[in-house]
Amino acid sequence: MTLQHIRPRAGMPALALLTLGALAACGSAPDDAPGGGARATETVVMAADYPVYLTARELDEVADTVVRGIVRSSETGFERLVLDTSSDDPQLNPLAGLSEDEIDAYLARNDGYVATTHSLEVTEVLQGDVGVGDTVTVQQIGGTHDGVSYVVLGIEQLSVGREYLLVTTAREGGRLELVSSGQSVFTVGADGALAPLATNPGGYVLRGTLAEAREVFPG
Repeated sequence: MTLQHIRPRAGMPALALLTLGALAACGSAPDDAPGGGARATETVVMAADYPVYLTARELDEVADTVVRGIVRSSETGFERLVLDTSSDDPQLNPLAGLSEDEIDAYLARNDGYVATTHSLEVTEVLQGDVGVGDTVTVQQIGGTHDGVSYVVLGIEQLSVGREYLLVTTAREGGRLELVSSGQSVFTVGADGALAPLATNPGGYVLRGTLAEAREVFPG
């Protein structure tokens, strides 16, 4: 059983990875997972250190794109670490202060992470420079890849066919980045009711309905 800490890139959470081994020892694996692939025979549980916001207004101050959308497809793959090892800023370079040998050893052990990229059809724009009907993508750490299921504690993956409200910042090429996976993904009910996707959110700062969300995030 091993425990590792990684920070994939600036803006991504710090992660602690715990390999649980064969799922026969810790429960059954899902037959299907975002991105497809064979049935998982091993689970890696990750504890992520996401930003925490105390109020919905704080989310609004950080976010620039808030959309409602339906997940049309999901794909899981391996993402390479991108680290600026020349910087002394720990936000850009979590390896700041280590020797060259220590950096080389770290990168040899931790060369990437598994993530799932979800494509969504935008059904409503509360805030941001996107349009209804546009396709946007958002990435979550975790998913099933090469027979291994990677799970972030308290965070569920988006599901194809379901509608969500996402609080994000926009990147190039229609890519959106979640402000905080623990606080910026909400399921949308048929009656417009919102519920946090995270099973253990850092705080229920946005509650109620889409109507209330439209007041918090004016266009």
